[in-house]
Parts: sequence; structure tokens; C-alpha cells
Amino acid sequence: MSGVDWVHHDLTRGCAVVRRAESRKVRERFDWVEISGATPQVSVASVARIVRKFEQTGKPARDVHATIRGQVVASGLGAPDLEGLRRISYNPFKGAFFRFADTGEEWKGSARVIVTGGSAYEVQR
Repeated sequence: MSGVDWVHHDLTRGCAVVRRAESRKVRERFDWVEISGATPQVSVASVARIVRKFEQTGKPARDVHATIRGQVVASGLGAPDLEGLRRISYNPFKGAFFRFADTGEEWKGSARVIVTGGSAYEVQR
């Protein structure tokens, strides 16, 4: 796989979704995806809309507004080896940015990331 991809977690299907950046069309779905040159992208306007709707209705809205961009270098089905990797999480109600789950510190990108199970993991190997 080559080129710039957008990867996000599908909350309904529980998988990682890969889209081509140019067309935004879904290419494939996997249990996990490894990305090189990973950078976070969050639409602040969409986050504000989601939070506002929740405050008005009490129901969460689903909208793809946070992706990790980079080049997909590996993907697969089943569980990847995540031992020793640092977890990255995203929650629009805690802020419009990705953060390290252990410290809450903002995550601004990494050389390699694995996206799986609703989280991302920084690869430091």
C-alpha cells in the first residue's frame, strides 16, 4: 500500500477503516493497521457540533472527524502484538486532540503507529 491514507476507527463495526486522502473513499477495513509518518487530524468544527448536539439532546452523534494520516505499511486481521507500546486515545468530550492514555499529554504524531480496537499505539521499536 502506498500514498497518503486516512485511518479512523469504525465504532459500529469495531475495525480500522482506511481511506485514500485524495478521494476520501473507503479502500479497506482491517482489525489493525500500521501507519508510518503518522499525524493526527481533528476537525475542531465537527467536535464543537458533536458536543453541542450531546448537550442539547443527551445523545452522542457519530461523525468521522478525527483521523490519523500517513502511509499504511501493514495491516491485518486478528490481534496485533501491542506489548510495550504506548496507547493513544481520542475523546471529543475531553478535547479536540489525540492524547497519550497514560499521561493525558497531547500526541502530535509519531514515526509509526498501530490503529486497532478504538485506540492507536505508538510503535517505538
